Amino acid sequence: MTTTHYRTCPLCEATCGLAITTRGREVVEIRGDKDDVFSRGYICPKAYAMKDLDADPDRLRTPMVREGDRWRAASWDEPELRFLHLRPMGSSEGGIWRGRVRHGSGQHFMGTGPLYMAASALFRATRPPYVVGGLGMAWGWLKSALRGAPRYEDREFRAFLRRYQRACLLRGKRRATAELDTVQEAIWRERAHSSHRSAPARTRT
Repeated sequence: MTTTHYRTCPLCEATCGLAITTRGREVVEIRGDKDDVFSRGYICPKAYAMKDLDADPDRLRTPMVREGDRWRAASWDEPELRFLHLRPMGSSEGGIWRGRVRHGSGQHFMGTGPLYMAASALFRATRPPYVVGGLGMAWGWLKSALRGAPRYEDREFRAFLRRYQRACLLRGKRRATAELDTVQEAIWRERAHSSHRSAPARTRT
């Protein structure tokens, strides 16, 4: 018997809606949640790939601690477990500038408007990595716009995204997000009730 779980993708700032079908512990399928008011069924290849990542027999299932020349499994709450972050905050494998420019280019592709991008870049300039992070984001978006880089083809989604971003600018991100969550909750509840009504009755044997 399969079960579908509705979740938000954690892989980037787009936070697309996921519909994850499982059979016991096995992930059977991952697809976009068409009723998600933000992503409307769209997901990128990274989200699809999470199914293969979950099934990979070589994936790490616990933290690994290096002791000399060997590695050992450790529990998640082991007091001695320490994480050493070797990459500066806000950077990518190519460095801080490359990571922030790529973020700006991604925002342009998804449909972020110039006013929201400018406000986002100014805010980010006040956080680590100071100044350069915000400049990189702004340049990534502007460079994509000047080149006429392609944008996500769903016009309805882009219009929705800009409405949400305008709400963030006018009312603050926390309030705008709370209002969006209220709308999404109503959709989820209705879908849950519909699914419950259509499920076949179980009988004891």
